[in-house]
Amino acid sequence: MTFGKNLKAARNAAHISRSEFAKHIKRSVHTVKSWELDRHKPDELTIAKIEQFFHLERGYFSNPTSLSHAKLIGSLTCAIQKLPNQKRQHAIALIENITHLIS
Repeated sequence: MTFGKNLKAARNAAHISRSEFAKHIKRSVHTVKSWELDRHKPDELTIAKIEQFFHLERGYFSNPTSLSHAKLIGSLTCAIQKLPNQKRQHAIALIENITHLIS
């Protein structure tokens, strides 16, 4: 996936509007939209801040050879962190059960 598609997927997984995200990273909504549409790409420092904002591993957006599994895990982690405590604990228990099934 492209930088823009990955950014939009991370933002959607975090249930954050484009406007909210733009405020958090101190950029305009227009700028974020241009990133998501792959018209422009932020500099490496901004990419690092975006990865930190979404609690993603360094290189999630900037390394095109990153494994898609790592990206999925990063998105899942971000989504789980945003859940209320009871739902978060339930999600973690489900993941643990799945891990036991496949190991």
